[in-house]
Amino acid sequence: MAKGYKTGGRRRGSANHITRLTRELLTDFMTENYDGFKDAMAQLPAIDFVRAYISIIKYVVPTLQSVSMEQNKSKQTTIEETLIKLSGEAEEESKKVYYR
Repeated sequence: MAKGYKTGGRRRGSANHITRLTRELLTDFMTENYDGFKDAMAQLPAIDFVRAYISIIKYVVPTLQSVSMEQNKSKQTTIEETLIKLSGEAEEESKKVYYR
């Protein structure tokens, strides 16, 4: 196998037929057994119903992620100050004394 090059398997971007077939079979299974599943869920004790419901819902509704926003109230700096800071010369520059 050449390093960095695909030498076998599916081509990039081509459909995975096994995955598609599996999804179709599972969809058919879920559709055919929906009424029995609904009846079984109705017979569960409340706590088990909630646990089952929570574990199933994540396959239907996307999981939300928490977002934190931090407000950056930094002072505006000149290009020269930014370059000095990025280059690591900020400490050396602050020690220099300039006379006019």
